[in-house]
Amino acid sequence: MTSLPIKSGGLGIRKVADIALPAFLASTFGVHDLVNLICPSLDEGTVHLEKEATEIWNELNPSNIPTIPTYQRNWDIINIQRINVNTFTFDSFTEIARLKALQLSESDAWLQAFPSSNIGTLMDNTSFRVCVALRIGSPVCRPYNCICGAQVSVDGRYGLHCGKGSVETFGPWSKEAQDLVHTIGTNLNQISGDSRSKQFLTQRISLAIQRGNAACSLHLQKTVIMRKPRVLIVGAGAAGIAATARLLENGFNDIIVLEAGTRIGGRIHSVNFAGGVAELGAQWCHGEKGNIVNDLVKNLNLLSPSSNSYDDFTFYQSSGKLLSRNVTDKLLKIAFEISYDDGALSNFNGSFGGYFAER
Repeated sequence: MTSLPIKSGGLGIRKVADIALPAFLASTFGVHDLVNLICPSLDEGTVHLEKEATEIWNELNPSNIPTIPTYQRNWDIINIQRINVNTFTFDSFTEIARLKALQLSESDAWLQAFPSSNIGTLMDNTSFRVCVALRIGSPVCRPYNCICGAQVSVDGRYGLHCGKGSVETFGPWSKEAQDLVHTIGTNLNQISGDSRSKQFLTQRISLAIQRGNAACSLHLQKTVIMRKPRVLIVGAGAAGIAATARLLENGFNDIIVLEAGTRIGGRIHSVNFAGGVAELGAQWCHGEKGNIVNDLVKNLNLLSPSSNSYDDFTFYQSSGKLLSRNVTDKLLKIAFEISYDDGALSNFNGSFGGYFAER
């Protein structure tokens, strides 16, 4: 049913094979007069391959040529009728009623609406999936027991008429509803001056009905077809990035990460410096067990093994100039003396960085 026109109960995603022949035949009949004018020697303005196309058409639709053959729609209507008869044969009155209901004009208005989140005409993915499945007769869910005790089949339609309060429709309106919408729409047209006002109103009502159908179908299910949660992570530091990675690994895709800064990484801040990379943020990963940072990078060859050796240290000035080994040895000696002066450090009221800078 997906390939049927919307007015015929489908989704309007037409097959090329279904529309190619009607399009070609309508074009050929439409240019007969022009062909006669340009090439009067041709028999009755015959177009190349027209005879073959007509023969194929007669095989598919015997003795059924449109009264006005210059319009593709007239050929398409005949073709659709044949497809309906040959392809869609329903054994139950329920399926026949469903198809007839979907062919009413108000039943497809929601598919004609322009999807926009700004004006409320954009369906969420789950509701849209359920509504499309209900329309074309595809499975909606796994069989399960409704909260009222009834068995719900894969078509998910039981939710539309469950005795627990769900009463919905595939889209048809009663005569009274049609008259009411017509009256309101006419008034809207006159007040707004926009002749499309009634059409927009019809689309809004149709969308509301479809959302109600999806809600009724989803609400009664105890098992899956639950909308996955949307996750907001504040901060794109190591913890935020690790949480995002873990959520993605477990199938959560609707994630937003907020970062107030102009970069990600938090305290991890690597910059290009003097032809290499300098760490302006954290430089150490303390702890190899139970440490999420270590777990994230241990297989990426980014961490050196635990060691107290400082033999391979290299120091640069802010200008990028490499300091000599003689100078760096003196700096390391001063640093060690300051660091290991436990008495002065224990009496200092502040951070270790402040203590080190003051000394």
